Amino acid sequence: MSTPKSSIIASMLSIFISCNSGINDDENEIISENSYLSISTANNRSEVSGLENVYINVKNFTNIWKIYLVITNNQAIAFEDRILLDTTSSSDSIIYQTIWDTNLFPNGNYDLFAEIIDSTNQRIISTKRFTIINYNTLKIINNHETSINYLINSKSGMLFSNSKTHLQIEKIFDETNLKCDIQELPCGTTFSYNFFVRPESIDQPIIIEPDSNSFFLRIQNKLLGENSINSVLIQANDNIEECNSLSIQNDKQVYSLGYFNLDNDLYQQGKVEIITRYDNNTDTTKLTFFNESILIDTLIIN
Repeated sequence: MSTPKSSIIASMLSIFISCNSGINDDENEIISENSYLSISTANNRSEVSGLENVYINVKNFTNIWKIYLVITNNQAIAFEDRILLDTTSSSDSIIYQTIWDTNLFPNGNYDLFAEIIDSTNQRIISTKRFTIINYNTLKIINNHETSINYLINSKSGMLFSNSKTHLQIEKIFDETNLKCDIQELPCGTTFSYNFFVRPESIDQPIIIEPDSNSFFLRIQNKLLGENSINSVLIQANDNIEECNSLSIQNDKQVYSLGYFNLDNDLYQQGKVEIITRYDNNTDTTKLTFFNESILIDTLIIN
């Protein structure tokens, strides 16, 4: 009667632990003087990803009967999933190959244990550590008029304004938080966002939109002489938002001021005004949008 697979593997791991002191500096136990066993991947890389070819290399060991390859650490992984190869051999070979689907495992370090048994029950073993590094691609669409700083896990960076970014992150197996903050502008409202990224929805783009009850304001100084714009006020009835301590020169540049609150009813009634102050003068204009589906106003003072 054949021995169940779980009993064989448990016995194999027990032998590995008890024989640990007999493993040399190359992490190989040699049964006879010239016998040798090693574990390798393509290009002998210790970092693995995707579908990885794993090779068990044999030297001077004949009448091979059994070949095992298992992961000995990461007990959180189901035992049967840690068995990468468990087979018999009808003929000797110097290389035995299997494919390791590393996509099924979280990123991290994995200790592989190989054992070959001959027809007389002699064993030769080898161990080697590999590091899995797999990635997901996260598509982020920033519809803001300003750049956004992001943080996900330990990865941080910047999403440019009105851009689509394909962000490469370490493969996730659990819900992960994506934190986004718009970059600071001279005035107005700031926005922060938290998105929960889940493995099952990783292929769905994340769209970052400004609040629909806000508008974006730009300004250009076309005043004659050396007059500089000192402040801007947005007034909707009794509600006033101020943008002070400005010093916008007549240098042909268009400056972004920020996002401001928008009362759509008052806007439709023409009751939202922008008051610009420069030196001892004041200029008042009504808020208008060139395209009302894109809530942006560029204020030109001349």
